[in-house]
Amino acid sequence: MSAGIAVLDANVLVPIELADLLLQVAYTEAYLPVWSDQILDEAIRNVPGHIQPEKQFDAIRTAFDDALVNPPPSLIAGMTNHSKDRHVLACAVAAGADLIVTWNLTDFKPEACSLHGVEAITPDELLRRLVNDRAHLVAEALAAISARRSNPPMTVAEIIHRLSRANPPIDSLTPLLETGK
Repeated sequence: MSAGIAVLDANVLVPIELADLLLQVAYTEAYLPVWSDQILDEAIRNVPGHIQPEKQFDAIRTAFDDALVNPPPSLIAGMTNHSKDRHVLACAVAAGADLIVTWNLTDFKPEACSLHGVEAITPDELLRRLVNDRAHLVAEALAAISARRSNPPMTVAEIIHRLSRANPPIDSLTPLLETGK
């Protein structure tokens, strides 16, 4: 997978462990993440048990200050995918994105997305592609996350294990353990 543009849907920005990995991988320039204010607002509303998720998402906005793409209402209205997620596909079109990364593939039927040259995939599939094509960047991202973790500290293997036990699981990282990258 060449470095492309990927819209991160709200449901992959929560929980924070997955968002942390996706954003840290993006920080390595493996791909360019994009989102809209509407996507971020939805993610903020869905952060469980977090006292001030706005601070967390303000930090995300600051770290990726070129990621914000707000499509015009007319573009949103013209999308043919599920009505509650038309803003996400419109964001992808406005950004020139190749991918929408989401757990909710049913709202992004291939026929609605392919009209605009966009493919909807799960975060596990994005990571699988990146591990296949740019394993060193994914390994670099995991090492950076591990280095930041202090309470409690976590090794790369522990991070991978934790994500593999998530619901839904992220299984695409296991090859990094097997190859020692």
